[in-house]
Amino acid sequence: MADGRAAIAKQFELQLPQYSFSIVEKLPNYKYRLEANGGNFLAIVLETSWQAYERRMIPMKYGIQIAIVGHHDCILPISVLDVSDGFFFAPGELPRLRAPGRRRTEDQARLLLSQIILGSARAEEELSKLSVRSQGRYRKAAALLLYPKRGRPYAS
Repeated sequence: MADGRAAIAKQFELQLPQYSFSIVEKLPNYKYRLEANGGNFLAIVLETSWQAYERRMIPMKYGIQIAIVGHHDCILPISVLDVSDGFFFAPGELPRLRAPGRRRTEDQARLLLSQIILGSARAEEELSKLSVRSQGRYRKAAALLLYPKRGRPYAS
Protein backbone atom coordinates (compact mmCIF):
# COMPACT_ATOMS: atom_id res chain seq x y z
CA MET A 1 0.00 0.00 0.00
CA ALA A 2 2.78 2.44 0.89
CA ASP A 3 4.55 1.65 -2.40
CA GLY A 4 1.53 2.96 -4.30
CA ARG A 5 1.51 6.16 -2.29
CA ALA A 6 5.27 6.53 -2.78
CA ALA A 7 4.87 6.19 -6.56
CA ILE A 8 2.09 8.78 -6.61
CA ALA A 9 4.15 11.17 -4.45
CA LYS A 10 7.10 10.75 -6.83
CA GLN A 11 4.84 11.35 -9.85
CA PHE A 12 3.45 14.48 -8.19
CA GLU A 13 6.95 15.82 -7.56
CA LEU A 14 7.93 15.14 -11.19
CA GLN A 15 4.80 16.86 -12.52
CA LEU A 16 5.05 19.78 -10.08
CA PRO A 17 6.18 22.34 -12.71
CA GLN A 18 2.85 21.98 -14.57
CA TYR A 19 0.84 22.87 -11.46
CA SER A 20 0.70 26.22 -9.71
CA PHE A 21 2.06 24.71 -6.47
CA SER A 22 5.43 24.80 -4.85
CA ILE A 23 6.48 22.46 -2.05
CA VAL A 24 7.21 24.36 1.14
CA GLU A 25 7.83 21.30 3.31
CA LYS A 26 7.65 17.51 3.04
CA LEU A 27 5.93 16.02 6.07
CA PRO A 28 5.73 12.42 7.30
CA ASN A 29 2.96 10.07 6.15
CA TYR A 30 3.03 11.32 2.56
CA LYS A 31 1.92 14.83 3.43
CA TYR A 32 3.10 18.10 1.95
CA ARG A 33 2.81 21.73 2.88
CA LEU A 34 2.21 23.49 -0.42
CA GLU A 35 2.17 27.13 -1.43
CA ALA A 36 -0.02 28.50 -4.21
CA ASN A 37 -1.29 32.01 -4.90
CA GLY A 38 0.17 33.29 -1.64
CA GLY A 39 -1.61 30.71 0.54
CA ASN A 40 -0.32 27.62 2.36
CA PHE A 41 -2.16 24.33 2.00
CA LEU A 42 -1.76 20.94 3.66
CA ALA A 43 -1.97 18.05 1.18
CA ILE A 44 -1.94 14.27 1.57
CA VAL A 45 -1.14 11.60 -1.00
CA LEU A 46 -3.67 8.79 -1.46
CA GLU A 47 -3.85 6.00 -4.04
CA THR A 48 -7.51 6.78 -4.74
CA SER A 49 -9.84 9.42 -3.38
CA TRP A 50 -11.95 6.55 -1.97
CA GLN A 51 -9.17 5.87 0.55
CA ALA A 52 -10.27 8.97 2.46
CA TYR A 53 -13.52 7.17 3.28
CA GLU A 54 -12.08 3.66 3.40
CA ARG A 55 -9.55 4.73 6.03
CA ARG A 56 -12.16 6.87 7.83
CA MET A 57 -9.96 9.90 7.27
CA ILE A 58 -11.92 13.07 7.83
CA PRO A 59 -9.74 15.56 5.97
CA MET A 60 -10.98 18.65 7.81
CA LYS A 61 -10.25 17.03 11.18
CA TYR A 62 -6.56 16.85 10.28
CA GLY A 63 -6.48 20.21 8.51
CA ILE A 64 -5.96 18.66 5.08
CA GLN A 65 -7.12 20.88 2.23
CA ILE A 66 -5.91 18.99 -0.86
CA ALA A 67 -5.83 15.29 -1.69
CA ILE A 68 -3.22 14.23 -4.25
CA VAL A 69 -4.52 10.99 -5.75
CA GLY A 70 -3.58 8.48 -8.42
CA HIS A 71 -7.23 7.92 -9.37
CA HIS A 72 -10.13 10.19 -8.46
CA ASP A 73 -13.19 7.97 -8.02
CA CYS A 74 -15.50 9.69 -5.52
CA ILE A 75 -16.52 13.08 -4.22
CA LEU A 76 -14.48 14.62 -1.40
CA PRO A 77 -15.22 17.77 0.62
CA ILE A 78 -11.70 19.02 -0.20
CA SER A 79 -9.89 19.79 -3.45
CA VAL A 80 -8.46 16.81 -5.33
CA LEU A 81 -5.48 16.69 -7.67
CA ASP A 82 -5.56 13.58 -9.90
CA VAL A 83 -1.94 13.06 -11.02
CA SER A 84 -2.81 10.34 -13.55
CA ASP A 85 -4.97 12.76 -15.57
CA GLY A 86 -3.49 16.03 -14.37
CA PHE A 87 -6.93 17.42 -13.45
CA PHE A 88 -7.63 19.54 -10.40
CA PHE A 89 -11.10 19.04 -8.92
CA ALA A 90 -12.85 21.54 -6.67
CA PRO A 91 -14.43 20.33 -3.41
CA GLY A 92 -17.54 18.27 -4.19
CA GLU A 93 -16.82 18.08 -7.92
CA LEU A 94 -17.77 14.86 -9.69
CA PRO A 95 -14.93 12.68 -10.99
CA ARG A 96 -14.77 11.65 -14.64
CA LEU A 97 -16.16 8.11 -14.71
CA ARG A 98 -17.52 5.96 -17.50
CA ALA A 99 -21.21 6.23 -18.25
CA PRO A 100 -23.27 3.79 -16.18
CA GLY A 101 -24.17 0.54 -17.82
CA ARG A 102 -26.84 -1.92 -16.85
CA ARG A 103 -25.25 -2.60 -13.47
CA ARG A 104 -23.46 -0.19 -11.17
CA THR A 105 -19.67 -0.61 -11.21
CA GLU A 106 -17.49 -0.41 -8.11
CA ASP A 107 -16.44 3.14 -8.96
CA GLN A 108 -20.05 4.20 -9.46
CA ALA A 109 -21.04 2.60 -6.14
CA ARG A 110 -18.22 4.50 -4.41
CA LEU A 111 -19.36 7.70 -6.05
CA LEU A 112 -22.93 7.14 -4.80
CA LEU A 113 -21.71 6.33 -1.28
CA SER A 114 -19.60 9.49 -1.17
CA GLN A 115 -22.59 11.53 -2.34
CA ILE A 116 -24.75 10.00 0.42
CA ILE A 117 -22.10 10.79 3.05
CA LEU A 118 -21.88 14.41 1.90
CA GLY A 119 -25.68 14.74 1.76
CA SER A 120 -25.92 15.47 -1.95
CA ALA A 121 -29.35 16.00 -3.52
CA ARG A 122 -28.10 14.02 -6.49
CA ALA A 123 -27.60 11.01 -4.19
CA GLU A 124 -31.21 11.18 -3.02
CA GLU A 125 -32.32 11.29 -6.63
CA GLU A 126 -30.22 8.22 -7.46
CA LEU A 127 -31.43 6.37 -4.36
CA SER A 128 -35.05 7.00 -5.25
CA LYS A 129 -34.51 5.00 -8.46
CA LEU A 130 -33.32 1.96 -6.48
CA SER A 131 -35.33 -0.68 -4.65
CA VAL A 132 -36.02 -0.17 -0.95
CA ARG A 133 -33.61 -2.98 -0.11
CA SER A 134 -30.80 -1.41 -2.16
CA GLN A 135 -31.50 1.98 -0.60
CA GLY A 136 -31.13 0.49 2.86
CA ARG A 137 -27.91 -1.29 1.90
CA TYR A 138 -26.33 1.91 0.56
CA ARG A 139 -27.45 3.98 3.55
CA LYS A 140 -26.07 1.37 5.97
CA ALA A 141 -22.74 1.20 4.12
CA ALA A 142 -22.48 5.01 4.18
CA ALA A 143 -23.27 5.12 7.91
CA LEU A 144 -20.57 2.52 8.65
CA LEU A 145 -17.99 4.62 6.81
CA LEU A 146 -18.58 7.47 9.24
CA TYR A 147 -17.45 5.46 12.27
CA PRO A 148 -13.72 5.63 13.03
CA LYS A 149 -11.57 2.55 12.60
CA ARG A 150 -9.51 1.16 15.42
CA GLY A 151 -5.80 1.85 15.49
CA ARG A 152 -3.56 4.69 14.47
CA PRO A 153 -5.24 7.35 12.32
CA TYR A 154 -4.20 7.18 8.68
CA ALA A 155 -3.60 10.90 8.29
CA SER A 156 -1.91 11.61 11.62
